[in-house]
Formats: sequence, structure tokens, C-alpha cells
Amino acid sequence: MPASTAEEVKLLGRMQAESMDDVDLRQVQLSIPLTRSLARTDPTVEEVYVETDRGSILVAVAGNRGKPAILTYHDLGLNYISNFQAFFNFSDMRSLLENFSVYHVNAPGQEEGAQPLADE
Repeated sequence: MPASTAEEVKLLGRMQAESMDDVDLRQVQLSIPLTRSLARTDPTVEEVYVETDRGSILVAVAGNRGKPAILTYHDLGLNYISNFQAFFNFSDMRSLLENFSVYHVNAPGQEEGAQPLADE
């Protein structure tokens, strides 16, 4: 028997081979919220409507505007909140806002409560 297999058998002999059938998980309490929502509640983000010759576009600005800029543009069917809020709220990424200004550009008609786009 190879040494690694003999060692595995020895370790497995120490482990209890109990069945998991009798484990009742109904009494387990979660310590994290069951729901998470994406919302425009971040006081460090300023939403600005920029007028263009094709209509207004929502741009959300975060961080110090005097710092180098990061420009984001969301994925299809999303907006800056649904696409980037979790990323920039992640603890390791919050430091980006100390060193950069972030400009989240929303596609026309993708902001919350947007009116349907005109045919032309």
C-alpha cells in the first residue's frame, strides 16, 4: 500500500463516519440579511443630469472630482446601481474612491423611473 493511501486510511479511521441524515437544519438561524436591495441611498454619490443634443443622460459621480477619473458604463439591461454598487461597496474597493473620482454614465432611459425613449 502506498504511503499516501496508508496515511489516508489512518486519518479516515479517526474520523467519525456518522450519517448526515439526522442533522436538522431547520433550527439554524442566519446571521446575514435574507434580502439585499440595490438603492440610491449612498450619500457620497451625486447624480447629475447632463443635457446633450439627444436628451439628458444621468451621470452619477462618486469620490473627489479633483482626482483622476474612472469612467463606468453599465451592461445591457442594467444601470450604474445594479451593475456597480456591490463592486464599489466591497471593502477592498472602497479605497478606489479615496484615490479616484468615479463617473457612472447611464445609457439613456436606464435610470430608475425613466420615461420610454422617443422613436426618433
